[in-house]
Amino acid sequence: MPKLAAIRLQPGRLALMFLFFLCCPAFDASPSGGEGQWKISEPFPAGSLARHCAGRSDIGSWRIVKRKGSLVFSLWRPEVETSIELPFAATLNSVSSTLQVSDGYLIGTNRGEWGGELWWFDNSGERKRQLFDKNITGIHRIGEEVVALSGLAHLSVSFGSLLIIEKDHQSAQWEVSENLQLLAAPEASALDSQEKNLWISTSLGLQSFKKRQLIIEHSSDLSSLYPDSMGISDLGEVYVGMRHAVVRYSPLVSGGFREDWLVPASCTSFDLDDDGQCKCLTRPQLSAEIQVPTHESDSAVPISKEIVALGVGLLVLLGGYALRKGK
Repeated sequence: MPKLAAIRLQPGRLALMFLFFLCCPAFDASPSGGEGQWKISEPFPAGSLARHCAGRSDIGSWRIVKRKGSLVFSLWRPEVETSIELPFAATLNSVSSTLQVSDGYLIGTNRGEWGGELWWFDNSGERKRQLFDKNITGIHRIGEEVVALSGLAHLSVSFGSLLIIEKDHQSAQWEVSENLQLLAAPEASALDSQEKNLWISTSLGLQSFKKRQLIIEHSSDLSSLYPDSMGISDLGEVYVGMRHAVVRYSPLVSGGFREDWLVPASCTSFDLDDDGQCKCLTRPQLSAEIQVPTHESDSAVPISKEIVALGVGLLVLLGGYALRKGK
């Protein structure tokens, strides 16, 4: 008899286990490696004091780099910025990005409001051709495709495009074959772990480039916060470093992304001093670097309301089944 009772209760137990594993990831609170130093926050509303102060925060901007399988958030320091080196002396100012190709190098320059270009140089650096006459912020190889990002964000102006670069079959020269318009200037970009898709951060949100198509993944107002650094975890979370905070876009099972802001735990809110200057309510005490593992992270893909509802429905059905069998 006890065995029969245990069998009757098994569906309910299974439903509980299913619901537990389904819902628990949705309550992710803090990325690994940064316990106690970060707080999860809703995006600061436009026009709020917190938003105003974040754009002027004396904490500075966060830079995101991938190091030994982990994403590392570092406070940006101009003195440690390194220049891009080339195997030849290219007489170009403000080189922003390079990519080696079969017959030389693609080189982008970015001088802000003073312009920029995309160039091809041969391997010796003696021959060159200009392919595009606007600022270049990144050059990427996606499988067999080569793309470059171009644009400018200055004062109230922000525009950008993604350039598909291919070799012309007749001339065998590199050309810009397509010019796709972005939401705004591309401030940061990164390939996913499989290097199949390109992710692009702009002041108006997150876009991706997949199978020769630009996709608006998530709309978000990040204006005046300089979202100019990006890293992607193995879970598919997109992290964007900006002034004061790091944005985390977490993929939802039902599609789309949830947007959270990671803010320093010691400076989650602001006040104004007697001179009208922004100040943290608690003075920040931060280390130079904070490491967020991309493999063994506490972060998990958030679960959509539809999936949770499905789990609850299954629990009810299995519970009813167990009750009927028990009669």
